Amino acid sequence: MKQIVTAGCILILALLLIAPSVSVAQTSDILVVYATPKNINQVINGDTLANGTRKHHVYQLVSLDTTYVYDGAITSKEDISVLGVVHPTTKRPPCIQPVPLQDGTIPGNLFILGNSGIKGTFKNLYMLALATNNTANAAGVALQVSANNVSLTVDNCVFDGWLGFAIGYNGNWDKFFVTNSNFRNMVHPNQWYVGEVLRNEWPGEVYTDTVSFKYNTMTCINGYAAAPVTKYYTRYFEFVGNKVIYTFKNPFFIFNITNAKINDNIFYGMYAGGVDQTEHPWWDNLWEPDSTYGVIALEALNTANTKMFLPGDSANVNIAMLAEARRTIEVKNNKYFWPSALTTFWTSYNANTANTNKIRTPMWMNTPTVAMFNNKSKWPGLVQS
Repeated sequence: MKQIVTAGCILILALLLIAPSVSVAQTSDILVVYATPKNINQVINGDTLANGTRKHHVYQLVSLDTTYVYDGAITSKEDISVLGVVHPTTKRPPCIQPVPLQDGTIPGNLFILGNSGIKGTFKNLYMLALATNNTANAAGVALQVSANNVSLTVDNCVFDGWLGFAIGYNGNWDKFFVTNSNFRNMVHPNQWYVGEVLRNEWPGEVYTDTVSFKYNTMTCINGYAAAPVTKYYTRYFEFVGNKVIYTFKNPFFIFNITNAKINDNIFYGMYAGGVDQTEHPWWDNLWEPDSTYGVIALEALNTANTKMFLPGDSANVNIAMLAEARRTIEVKNNKYFWPSALTTFWTSYNANTANTNKIRTPMWMNTPTVAMFNNKSKWPGLVQS
């Protein structure tokens, strides 16, 4: 018994000796950043060692009495965390906004993650696209992912007024985990369909690992709440517990999803702009022309995506049938509604004989997608309720 007690004491002493060094190491990696006197991009971009690597990887924003401003992008090729400290009572987060450059233009990007395999974490931040002169860059992007295998985590952030994208990416196999955040007022001044929350950037030819949006609110955005798929394959798509209030066009571009959950959301006033006759058919569809337009719209996979989905069966002549049978997509417990002010406008516009370019109005799930969910022999893994 004495030996056991002695061994236990030695173990506890060893842990006590180790613990302070761990705590110091963690603390030394944090830099507290104040809103003045320097611009935030000067502080974070300039925080490097002699060899060019980051001196710190965690930046804590504490100023609430004035905004943090930037006149150029904050670029990181290493892991980076930018964490706001909210007001203890109001819960107001620190705000970041651009300042006009000498030529009057507004910086386009706020943060850029630019190296393969890094992680970016952004929490408790108010990212405002409007500059101090109350104008915004029409192509502005708050969080730009420009490398492969990047993991981006966003929690409790506000993205306000971004006219391009809140999150844009052009790297392969990136991962996105977005929770408890607010995206609003993303209405481009002269492009009806631009102003998007998440975008696999044009021409949409990168593969995506994971998109997870949970418990967010999107209010008054022109374009997509989530557009990860475009032409190519996405391993996992999750859209759960979100509120989407007014989009001018379809909230999703997810035709190719293979493993997905779209559950417990509220959709209000989706597709408010409808589709006009010049856009019909082929409005955002990939392989087959549109017949109807829905909040939920899927398609069968093309050959390239079936091979990416089932690489072990790439030589099988029946790969298309195998791939469709293995898609697992849930669409459950969602609420959707179109207000009468919107539906009345659609009806009166279409009834006016002077308007020859009629609005094609949306539905919850378009006709081809309904047929897919009802065809259990071909798509047994598609479940909706």
